[in-house]
Amino acid sequence: MLVVEPLVHALARAWGRAARDAVRRRAVAPNTAPVRDPEDPASWIGLDYVHDLVLAKSEQQLKLWEEADGRLRLILGVIGIVFAVTLGLLPRGTITVAAENGVTSTVPVLLPFLVGALAIAGLVLFALAGVVSVVAYWPRGFNRPPAPSGLRKNIITNEREIKLAVLDKMLDAYESNELWLERKFVAFRLALVITAMAAAALGASVIIQLAAVTRAWR
Repeated sequence: MLVVEPLVHALARAWGRAARDAVRRRAVAPNTAPVRDPEDPASWIGLDYVHDLVLAKSEQQLKLWEEADGRLRLILGVIGIVFAVTLGLLPRGTITVAAENGVTSTVPVLLPFLVGALAIAGLVLFALAGVVSVVAYWPRGFNRPPAPSGLRKNIITNEREIKLAVLDKMLDAYESNELWLERKFVAFRLALVITAMAAAALGASVIIQLAAVTRAWR
């Protein structure tokens, strides 16, 4: 018994010291995650995410820009064809008219008033649609920063600052492109409506003229 009791006391004291040391280590240990160096590219997760997102949106915006220009070119092509066909169908012949005194004269072949009025209205509307399309299609480069010429001054700048500056330029360019892209689509819709009205007027004049020169059914 004399040997066992000191051994039990020694084990209890050792266990108590171990418990106190464990509590002390937990109290001293930091509760926060280690802080990364802000200059380390591994810590730029948020910046890289925003950059990649803006880049993807810009690529999508460029596709819409090219689509809008393609639609405007289609309108201009249709208008050019219509003008060429209409001018080719205009009457160019003459007729000889005899006056009461026996004098004869030649006069150009004239279209009926309604036919000519509708044809003129259609051509005017086509011309208006062409003006709207040209203004919207007028060459304007798609803004895609950064421009190589503007990066020379940033060569000795901190890499993080360079990426932030480029991202700011990309965001500004996206807003500017979005404004012009919306204007292009609005102009296309307006030109399309005007073109439809012009086609209706010109088609009506052609139908009236064909009805006037078509032989009656027997």
